[in-house]
Amino acid sequence: MNAALRLPVTQVSADLILGNGSAHSVRMYVPAGQSIEDVLASSSTFIPATERDEFRLIARAAIACVTVASAAGVEAGNDLPLERREVRVFLTSGQALEGHLQFLPSVLRNRTADHLNDASDLFQLFGRRCRHYIAKRHVSYVEELS
Repeated sequence: MNAALRLPVTQVSADLILGNGSAHSVRMYVPAGQSIEDVLASSSTFIPATERDEFRLIARAAIACVTVASAAGVEAGNDLPLERREVRVFLTSGQALEGHLQFLPSVLRNRTADHLNDASDLFQLFGRRCRHYIAKRHVSYVEELS
């Protein structure tokens, strides 16, 4: 490809779980100024990634979960009064993920169900040293732990 046509990107190491349950360790290409969440919420049908040095175009609709490392666990919003809910998320493919949801509480939206039923197609689950971006269409159910 002509170097002049390439867009600046950041390569992000991630673990994917697809809707069929298969797991893949990849490097995703995130355009400058965007986040993993932006890429997953985009209208693009396919997302570019590299797996074992092989270039892949992964169907966005097939992605159930993207997990990225997070050195501090929760990076943003530490100074905000966030509501935190410990949960276990069961994917339609049978995998279970544990962590916590976090969101700004409000009088009208203070329940876990309110947060999960917002208009977004994904939600974030914060693990000990990782962050999961989970596609709602691939979730069987969510269990509150505490």
